[in-house]
Amino acid sequence: MANADVTLVQVRDGTGDYKKGSGVSLGVMAIQKALHMYGYNLNGSADGIFGSNTEAIVKGFQDEMGIPVTGVVNAETLAKLEAWSGTLYETPTETPALRAVEYGLDILHTGDSGAAVYSVQSLLTRHGYTCQTTGSYTSTVASLVKQFQSKNGLAATGNVTQGTLAVLQDLTSATAWMNGSTVKLTAGKLAKAEFDQIILRPDIVAQLNKALNTYGVTTRRKVRHFLAQSMAETQKGTEIMEDKYYPGNVSQYGGYWGTGVLQMTHEMQYVKFYDHMKALGIDDSKIETPAGYATQHVALHYPATSAGWFWERAKLINDMPEWNVSNPSAAEERQLVEELTRRIRGGGATTADFNERYRYYEIMLEKLPG
Repeated sequence: MANADVTLVQVRDGTGDYKKGSGVSLGVMAIQKALHMYGYNLNGSADGIFGSNTEAIVKGFQDEMGIPVTGVVNAETLAKLEAWSGTLYETPTETPALRAVEYGLDILHTGDSGAAVYSVQSLLTRHGYTCQTTGSYTSTVASLVKQFQSKNGLAATGNVTQGTLAVLQDLTSATAWMNGSTVKLTAGKLAKAEFDQIILRPDIVAQLNKALNTYGVTTRRKVRHFLAQSMAETQKGTEIMEDKYYPGNVSQYGGYWGTGVLQMTHEMQYVKFYDHMKALGIDDSKIETPAGYATQHVALHYPATSAGWFWERAKLINDMPEWNVSNPSAAEERQLVEELTRRIRGGGATTADFNERYRYYEIMLEKLPG
């Protein structure tokens, strides 16, 4: 049976499955989107075509879940994915779950209803907008959302996307992302700083805060530079595994591709990170073996922890004397960006890399005030 003839309901009840083949399937598209938001690179878009890259990702997910590695999406595989994503569907539902919006799997727009819409209406009220909490997404709600988006530098579509919801949920002041020497970033603060998708997931934001505080990235200047580098390394938060990596692939770096929000790369770093985590009481051998799946494992479980370790322990960035400069000039910040980029990227860093990361630093300086 062709993928296009199989529904998610059939896969769920064990009477059908999705496998490598031609043709476009809305069910496959929904699975691709969920796997991407879980952390995998599609190396393209969720196009509904079950090609070689999708098959590799499914195998990687199955390996991670400890179920038979077949590359076929059967009932067991879908159940494991939906335990994380919630129920997937081929065509948009008019009652999206709040979690689906938080995790970038759906949006809210005119015509929708339910608990998630009620939450948005309540949040609009808390932000000072006059909004009835009816649970129905009317044109009036869409108009208020547009006003909120315009005020907060977001695309004024009137639809509540993952980023808009994150900003709505952030009820703290503009400078509250630091409290003394404690980092308290929110998904909303990151969304306003132009991050998107995977890095806005609440669980990853929580790990990011913990990592920054654990590994001494605890001044406003350090955090801004860390995030500028992360923005470049993750394509603005949309990738936590190196571009063109797919599970099982050992054709480059001996299998140890870039992973996490600072793209830690090469076997030596994976081995040292494993030793570090083991010293902390986390004896997780999948951090380093097998090589073809280590990249995905670190990205999925330790995306920010690995980055904090990479910054502070592997690259000794906290020890750089540049941090001791008071009131650095723009030229000094540019020089710092270049040195950070060399340390994180290695010898392949180019002028284009420096320009991009300095531009991202300027965004952080503007969007994360204080």
